[in-house]
Amino acid sequence: MKPQNTRELLEDIANDLLNYEQAEREQILFESLDNACIYRSDCWDIINEERPVDFYNDEIGEHAQTPEQLAYWILYTKFMDEYSTLIY
Repeated sequence: MKPQNTRELLEDIANDLLNYEQAEREQILFESLDNACIYRSDCWDIINEERPVDFYNDEIGEHAQTPEQLAYWILYTKFMDEYSTLIY
């Protein structure tokens, strides 16, 4: 079943990561975020829910060029804020 919101999506990803060894989790996270951002409509759902005020990504020093890129950055940032202990 499709998660109802961003929080549920990130919880699902975090729970899934628990099935993997620590060394594998970062790659699995990237794959999960990629999968969450495949469809443009899903990306717009994420963007509309989160309502970012800035499309700039400090980590790489550039603005998002596509809705997919912005949605990915939103999910990655929120995941690392909430669940970074699963990765590091």
